[in-house]
Amino acid sequence: MKISPIKAHAGNYPEDTQGCTLVGWNRKRGMVVNSRSALQQLMLRLTAAQERDEALWTTIE
Repeated sequence: MKISPIKAHAGNYPEDTQGCTLVGWNRKRGMVVNSRSALQQLMLRLTAAQERDEALWTTIE
């Protein structure tokens, strides 16, 4: 099985996705908010886990 990387970036609206996952909080219908802050927090956590040589998994709901 081939596993492709998941691309994520900041954005607020469906047209911002470019086919990637938008990171943030869904506090408004059809909109992601605080995406830059959420992406920064995610990257810090992923980097820390990677430095500890932990397996990284993503669940998209």
